[in-house]
Amino acid sequence: MKTHGNKSSLLLSLVFCALVACHARTDDIPTYTNEGHYKGVDYVTAVYEHDFEGVKDWDPSQAPPLPFQQVIKLASDAIKSIPAVGSVELKEISFTKIDYIGKWFYVVSFGNTNKEKIQDDLQSGKFTQLSVVVLTNGKVILPRKSDLVAGGQKKDNGQSP
Repeated sequence: MKTHGNKSSLLLSLVFCALVACHARTDDIPTYTNEGHYKGVDYVTAVYEHDFEGVKDWDPSQAPPLPFQQVIKLASDAIKSIPAVGSVELKEISFTKIDYIGKWFYVVSFGNTNKEKIQDDLQSGKFTQLSVVVLTNGKVILPRKSDLVAGGQKKDNGQSP
């Protein structure tokens, strides 16, 4: 009988470890990403499910949780905190939902203000655009230097974001 109890304990331990490992892996996958480019550097804005902890649900029959003016101010102030970012202007704002968790958030995109640089962007195919995410509780998520290449694979250059 004792052997049977040890096997059950071992099985439960293995199942528990598998569940913990599975959860850790899925939490590392962003629920939303937006890639950008500025001064020859690739950036990515990534939002994870855990970023929404404590964020209340929004009912679309109600007014949006934050007025656009407040969202723009939060994002504009935050983008200035990235040392490499110079002069950018507001290009787009959207309010979107991640269906499977039912959470809404704002995406505020900034682009280049220099007309000559915009022409360079057209020729290179890499447009100057950085996006800032603002959650409905006012939390701001900034873009970071990207260590990813197309297909989600990490660059092999030893740099960290």
